[in-house]
Amino acid sequence: QASGPGLVRGIVGCPADFIIDTRGAGQGGLGVTVEGPCEAAINCRDNGDGTCSVAYLPTETGDYTVNITFNDRHIPGSPFQAIILPEADLTSIKASGNGIMPH
Repeated sequence: QASGPGLVRGIVGCPADFIIDTRGAGQGGLGVTVEGPCEAAINCRDNGDGTCSVAYLPTETGDYTVNITFNDRHIPGSPFQAIILPEADLTSIKASGNGIMPH
């Protein structure tokens, strides 16, 4: 099974992460691919307890498909559909009021 925010959403330029839990699945090969508007680098780390931490780095906005396979078969829920949103433009945020101190 797999869970985590990176399976449903993310932000351009920020790692989208999730966890894959293979405990109880037996021996087999794990596969992860991410398809979308750009090639997203994928980083997988074996946690040594039957789980694997995964993060991919999207560099463009859009819809991404996260494929997770075990022994060449999709796990339940896979493929997952994630939407990647643009990075927030902090220059457009303004704060005002009596409690605001200028820098």
